[in-house]
Amino acid sequence: LSSADAFVKWLLYTISGNIQDLFGFEELQTLIEFGNRLYPATLNAAVKTVGMPAMLKVFRNLLEDGVSVKPLESIFTSIAIHGYADCDSDHLTEQVRLSLCNSICLPLAYDAGCIYVISIHPELEAWLIKQDYTNDIAGQSFAGELASSILAAVDEVTDSGFLPVILTNTGLR
Repeated sequence: LSSADAFVKWLLYTISGNIQDLFGFEELQTLIEFGNRLYPATLNAAVKTVGMPAMLKVFRNLLEDGVSVKPLESIFTSIAIHGYADCDSDHLTEQVRLSLCNSICLPLAYDAGCIYVISIHPELEAWLIKQDYTNDIAGQSFAGELASSILAAVDEVTDSGFLPVILTNTGLR
C-alpha cells in the first residue's frame, strides 16, 4: 500500500464519516434542480410545504445515519405528504426513513433475508427519553451500564458472524 493509496483511503473514510457536515444549501439546491427536471410537481409541493431549512436538516439526518439519498422522488414525496401535518425535521426524517424502508433494509439482509436486530423495550426507551443525565451521576452510571449491555449484545451477535442493526426510537437516537 503506497502512501498515496493510504491517503486516498483515509480521505474517503473521513469524508464518508462526515458527509452530513459537508451537505449544505448549495448541495440541496443542486438536488432540487435535478429533481425538478424529473418530477416538478413533487418538488414544488415539498419545497412549499416545509421550506429549505427543514429539508436540509432531513437530508443531513439521513446522511448522518448512512441512508442513501438516491431515491429522491420517494424522499421528496414523503416530505410533501407529511410536511403538512408536522414540519419538524426529526419527524419528517422518520417519515422519510419509513418510506425508504426497503432500500434501507435490503442491503442489511443476509442470504436468508434476515436482519439481526437489537432493540430496547419501548417502555424503557420512553423512560430514557424523559431522563436528564447532565447533572445526575447515578443516571450517567446507569446510562453507561445500559450502553455496556447493548455492546455486549452486539458482540454476541457479531461473534456468531452477523452484524446487527440497533433499532431505537428517534428521540433516543
